[in-house]
Amino acid sequence: MSGLATYTDAIVTLRLSQLQKLESLGLYYNSPEPAIICVECGFAINPTRAPHHPDDEHHITKSARRGLKPLIYSLNLPNPETLPLRPNGSPPHPNLTVYKGSACKHCGLRSISEKVLLAHVKSKHSKDIKLAARQQTRHLLGDHIQQGLSFQSWSANDIRRSWIITDNSPSRGSLSCSTLLQACPDAVKLLAQKLFANKCARLGGVERSRTRRYDSAAPVSIALQTNWMRRTGWEIMFKDTRRDILVALTELPNRRTNRPMPLGIQGEEVIYSLARDERKLASMMVALDRLLDQCGETVRRTDVCLRRWLRSRFPDRPYKAPFELVAKPSSEKVYRKELKRFICFWL
Repeated sequence: MSGLATYTDAIVTLRLSQLQKLESLGLYYNSPEPAIICVECGFAINPTRAPHHPDDEHHITKSARRGLKPLIYSLNLPNPETLPLRPNGSPPHPNLTVYKGSACKHCGLRSISEKVLLAHVKSKHSKDIKLAARQQTRHLLGDHIQQGLSFQSWSANDIRRSWIITDNSPSRGSLSCSTLLQACPDAVKLLAQKLFANKCARLGGVERSRTRRYDSAAPVSIALQTNWMRRTGWEIMFKDTRRDILVALTELPNRRTNRPMPLGIQGEEVIYSLARDERKLASMMVALDRLLDQCGETVRRTDVCLRRWLRSRFPDRPYKAPFELVAKPSSEKVYRKELKRFICFWL
């Protein structure tokens, strides 16, 4: 608290016009912890980089940034890495990124990767694992990790210097990192074991029925025995079909010839794709190339910040690196060819 009091005493009060200037640039002057936060990026900016951040990351014009540098330097801001952390259980900061992660129940180590925490528990808390295993009949390594936590930090991706924020939903309270490992009641264990046994029996019956269905048919190749092929059921769907004709339908049209394309022989009759259909497909492929070229130009001219959002898997924060096109022209050619084959087959 003494560190926070020191920063509070040194905080500078800004005029309304100065606050509006920062807001127009997407910046937020935080208090009581003095820091400049980029609202779009969701973290506090180092004061030496703050005057250049709107230009480097968001391409804000020089005229709009006029007067920002002396304003930032007049605040005498500290490095965000030295700011005191807010206490655990604080409400979410409206302008900081929220990270979803977990924490070790024994030492409180935090990470957004559960694999990192599992490795940490194995290496640092082996005694606690053995003790819990002796006390519980059913014990999992994940029982030593507190999951479903939300963190915030001043710096970007600084999960080690972060604090736990509370969830506004009353139905989802977060437990403290000091929560003790407790044995599961026997009644719950018996119910879980019964449900598990019923599930195994049901899955076993389904698998046996599938095995009988496969055994009654002719032997299939190894390529059709993969888990993906079993899940899709394509081996059964295309059991009595002419696969050579299906493959021929994926061939790209030849723009230089004005002839029907033979697809295969059915009985004593040769099956053709009509010349007018091949011309239509060829025209579509030319149009598709132009469309993909235009899409590539759009991506190259799109702002880096927007391409970071396009690559992100999360709705509340961008990815650290922007979405990029395929680097090698040969790879792009292969991908385009596969897309064209799929479209020709579909049409």
